[in-house]
Amino acid sequence: MDFLKRRGISVYDLAVLACIAAYSLILSWFTLSKHYSFSTYAWDLGIFDQALWTTVNLNRTFYYTCELHLVESGSFFGVHFSPVLFLLVPFYYLRQSAETLLVAQSIILGASAYPVYLLSGLELRGLLAGDSTSITLDRIRLTQTGQAKRLKAR
Repeated sequence: MDFLKRRGISVYDLAVLACIAAYSLILSWFTLSKHYSFSTYAWDLGIFDQALWTTVNLNRTFYYTCELHLVESGSFFGVHFSPVLFLLVPFYYLRQSAETLLVAQSIILGASAYPVYLLSGLELRGLLAGDSTSITLDRIRLTQTGQAKRLKAR
């Protein structure tokens, strides 16, 4: 524990990071299980998969064919401006499948809890550090519950 204290890492930091890792693993497993049982009825999943696939394999930046009637160039950015997708390209290059996108979704949702934890620590200085940790863990639980309900409804 002294090693962690010297590095400025508290027990609460470790608890939040462990919950984020658990959330990412569990939701990745749950989402992949739904996908493997043909229960991902997401039109958008196919759109993102095709857009990333054409970027990696055809050197056509985020090209997709489902909305050619709206954008003649076929560029995903003609309808949805999402430059953050460029961050997914290297990961998609390593494993070119819809599963990569599903796992990335779970990891990104889980990782979003850490900035919330840090901000809650700044905003709630008068409260105990454990309170900001519990707020963050509640946020993770609510996100997980919402995602599970959306997946169950499909």
